[in-house]
Amino acid sequence: MNVKLDDNRINVFVYGTLRPPRPHTIGEDSRYFHLIETFVHNQRPALLKEADLFDMGEYPAAVRGLNMICGDLLSVDKDALAVMDRIEGHPTFFRRERVSVVVSDQLVGAWIYWAPDGLTFGRSRIAGGDWLCRREEGGQPAHNPPAAADCGPVALDLRRAVERLAVAANGWLSSVRPDGRACSAPVPFAWRQGRAYLRVGYDSETSRNVAENPSVVLVHPDPDGYLQLEGWATVARQVDVHALPGLMDHSDFLEQEAQPDFILLEVTPTLLRLGDTTGYREWSGGEVMRVR
Repeated sequence: MNVKLDDNRINVFVYGTLRPPRPHTIGEDSRYFHLIETFVHNQRPALLKEADLFDMGEYPAAVRGLNMICGDLLSVDKDALAVMDRIEGHPTFFRRERVSVVVSDQLVGAWIYWAPDGLTFGRSRIAGGDWLCRREEGGQPAHNPPAAADCGPVALDLRRAVERLAVAANGWLSSVRPDGRACSAPVPFAWRQGRAYLRVGYDSETSRNVAENPSVVLVHPDPDGYLQLEGWATVARQVDVHALPGLMDHSDFLEQEAQPDFILLEVTPTLLRLGDTTGYREWSGGEVMRVR
């Protein structure tokens, strides 16, 4: 399949926060389009068949499936790919691949960013397949509970490592400054459904770093071994802090709306490393999120 338009332009199918906003679109729903707008030469409505779209709260996730996704086909300068790759975390988080999409009843080749393995477990499917119209859909969204085969069998070492994260209350979070230097800070965190939730200062260096580069590392040190979780951090506006027991102990964060100095971050695993006296092991983010 050839997705190349000429020496400088390519097609990209966007279905979430990279989509051009509509007249009544909430700003956050298309919050990354402004970063690529200057690269865009043309935009057309498009459909992707045999795929499902899931609501991750702050962004959608596309996986291969049985339904259809509504989005936009963008004709962009090839230099836009570097910007999009950074936003989507390719190749360690979302991965870019070639697909065929339907535009005006014709098949057109394009790039797409697929969600990583395991990301959508337990999340709600957007029944209409349109991220920008999900609030207008009637009825309850379809859920995607993990199947028994998805949840096991789980390696004993992996299960024990995840259990350590589940009972931990604090760790060290490393992020990347805009100039490329590393930044590390102690953070309280809670573990829920295969993801870590952290509270950080609203205007802290960590929050500013994550806004520019969501790639982070959360470390839980231990005298007998360490856990190092690589992940992708996003603001978790739709998560109730009261559902996170590990953070409820911090009284200054109990009333989230009354504490504008703090925000909640959700870290989705991309890789988990365990090192101790018996050796070194690592597991993919998909394996980590399967542990229930």
